[in-house]
Amino acid sequence: MTPSATVDDVVRAAREHAGPLGQRLIDGALEVARRHGDDLDGLIEEIYARLLVREATDDPDGPMPEAAVAPPPEERIVVSRFAEQPAVALAGLVYGRGDFLRTMSGGAAFGLDTDSILTTAGTWIGGLVGRSGIPGDWVETLLTANPEVDLAGDARALAEVAVKGFREPALR
Repeated sequence: MTPSATVDDVVRAAREHAGPLGQRLIDGALEVARRHGDDLDGLIEEIYARLLVREATDDPDGPMPEAAVAPPPEERIVVSRFAEQPAVALAGLVYGRGDFLRTMSGGAAFGLDTDSILTTAGTWIGGLVGRSGIPGDWVETLLTANPEVDLAGDARALAEVAVKGFREPALR
């Protein structure tokens, strides 16, 4: 959470904080996302062909897992391995190029564990564009659907903590 951060800053931070296995998965997702530009169908096909794994180790320094066989499109509503989720979310963020709707629709198109992928990608893009960068009807729907939770108030409080952290280096 840095003022004027970019998609590249998020990617750099994610890579920096990942272990070697996570970095390899992230690098693969970024290579695929950058190669496909506006071709979402091609991006999804290559993510399925190259980045899905049969099993994932809990060891962040572990070996690259064996690749999974990509299911046909009609069977892509499956749970992904946790190791895949951040890499796929980053691919969606890179595909979105700083645009909220493009990031979210791109992330949703992957299928897999969509709620986890969109939560991760949505957190990153929301942090980059702020509330003003999210379509008002999306914000209104979210707030209306969850009346028992003060989501706007919680977001303001979190933002205040983040801003305070930037002003007080000891909190970093």
